[in-house]
Amino acid sequence: METYNQKAEELLLKMAQEKKNTDKELLNLEIFIGILVSIIFIACVFVASFVNMQDWLRIVLIIIGAIPFIIGVGYAIRIEQVAGFYEYMGFKTYKRTELDEQGNPYPILYMRLEK
Repeated sequence: METYNQKAEELLLKMAQEKKNTDKELLNLEIFIGILVSIIFIACVFVASFVNMQDWLRIVLIIIGAIPFIIGVGYAIRIEQVAGFYEYMGFKTYKRTELDEQGNPYPILYMRLEK
């Protein structure tokens, strides 16, 4: 039984480390996506502003730049939620309830910033 508990603890520590590494990779991906879609949007706005073209082409160009920006921001927010953003920023869970304030089965995590 002792070796079982020791092996289980080792595996849990290994899984926690793997999750931490995966979360860091996801957050780096979030930064990359944010920078990329921002550059695309800014480039489209600058081209629309400084190149002589018809007004409807300017509008189309800005819309073409805005679509990846909006989609990229949506993905970045989702990555932030999946990657355990708050744990990455130093918050630790100090309490967990299995029910919310109305008694529904939705767990609540109470977190505080650890220094």
